[in-house]
Amino acid sequence: LSFDTKIVIMCRGESCDKSSSSNSSSSSSDNSTKNKAVISPPAWDDSTIPKVDSSSNYVRGRAEDGAVINGSLRPKFDCKDDTTTASLRQLKIGIHGKWYNATRFAAHHPGGDIIYEFHEKDATAQFLAYHDAKLLDRYKLPLQGEYEYDMDKPGGSTFQGDWMKLNDKFEKDGRYKTPLSFLYSRIAILVVAVVGMITMIHLYCATASCISFVVGCACMAGIWQQAGFLMHDTMHNHILHNRKGDQRLGFIFGNVLLGVSGRWWRDEHNEHHVFTNTIVEGVGPADPQMIEDVWIQDERLIPYFVQCTVKFMLEYQQFYFVPLLVLVGLFPIKVDAITHTDRYLPDFAGLALHIGWVAAVLSLLPSASERLAFYIISNCISGCLGIQLLVSHYAKPWAEKNDTKEPGSWAARQVDAVMDITCPTWLDWFHGGLHIHSVHHMFPRMCRCHYRAVYNDIIGMCEKHGVQLDQRSWFDAIGSCIQHFSTIKHKAEMSKKAKPE
Repeated sequence: LSFDTKIVIMCRGESCDKSSSSNSSSSSSDNSTKNKAVISPPAWDDSTIPKVDSSSNYVRGRAEDGAVINGSLRPKFDCKDDTTTASLRQLKIGIHGKWYNATRFAAHHPGGDIIYEFHEKDATAQFLAYHDAKLLDRYKLPLQGEYEYDMDKPGGSTFQGDWMKLNDKFEKDGRYKTPLSFLYSRIAILVVAVVGMITMIHLYCATASCISFVVGCACMAGIWQQAGFLMHDTMHNHILHNRKGDQRLGFIFGNVLLGVSGRWWRDEHNEHHVFTNTIVEGVGPADPQMIEDVWIQDERLIPYFVQCTVKFMLEYQQFYFVPLLVLVGLFPIKVDAITHTDRYLPDFAGLALHIGWVAAVLSLLPSASERLAFYIISNCISGCLGIQLLVSHYAKPWAEKNDTKEPGSWAARQVDAVMDITCPTWLDWFHGGLHIHSVHHMFPRMCRCHYRAVYNDIIGMCEKHGVQLDQRSWFDAIGSCIQHFSTIKHKAEMSKKAKPE
């Protein structure tokens, strides 16, 4: 279920670049786009970037190896200076009150071209959230001046100032390091699931017990679920804290065990973290992991859906939200990952290994119908993972993307865009740590093994500044999503009435 490759009625057929709206023919728009030089790694061919709209100021983002990040919206960045054609426009990034010239570094940025989003903007919070501050000394980017920056209240926000202090505290306390015992414990859970699955299949073959059959299915779903959590850990570099090493593990947990490309998922997930629940008005949604073709979470998203389906979704989405997630399970994301990959060799190799081990397990069953039933039931049970990944954001407000880049807005936005799920400590393994989602979004460098230990610090900071932290039980969170879906139609009608004719 993916929105990423749609070029659906973006801008409602109008240009997002008002200055170029007079160019009525598509050929004129295409020529103007081709004449623009875009800063990017030499190996990238910008003519292949999926355009959101031929005349808009946005293109799809790129990962560090040039792979397209479907569903992202990246503002075009011209090499040519606005005033002097003889000089190149410099990419300036603001961190801790200093402007850094990142023009040459941008092509080698491990996070891809998302760095262009912060041209001539203060990116201190985003930098600290995803990087060790020592990286500035390692890369030695040229300085290009200074700007006023208050460490205690960046952008006038004392909440963000306290977030930065907590970030420093967690760094000193070693919260950005992960003991290998955590990895071993997660692998142990996987091993238990594998042993349980094989044992239940053999027991079913011997006794024809339906209970053994269903428990075996639950074990296979558990393998996929836990592998998904470990893919999430490794693609965040949480386990080894070494990019190459973690991504190799991510290939095993993601591509092979789960059947989902780890790097494809990582590219979209990075975009999701920086721009959670965001939209570019007149262009489209900018969070590739929080937009689907089958439901509408915010009335402002309506123009970017196929209009003949909108009425149906607004009327019934609250009813089919949970049943659809359970029915389809993880199958859509597996299809989405392989149909939108730019990394054919590793991703298809990983898929082949995934199909191989799943087929080997299913071959233990006596008949084709039983094998099909086992896979379908396992897939349906794994639908709970889909629910886990979505309830933390679906009922939360969407924001204009550019507003989330304003100085001082980072920390508060992370709290505003997430919902925490309360549960006993012994159930943390089931939620993969992601039920404490505020910690994950505010401190994305931290492994989930530390979330419980630091959660009280987050709660205290929010209480101090009067920032509401949304905490709900598992079923209450699902109910809030359903309730939220039921209100979209009314909000859309009210918004339409509020607009002048």
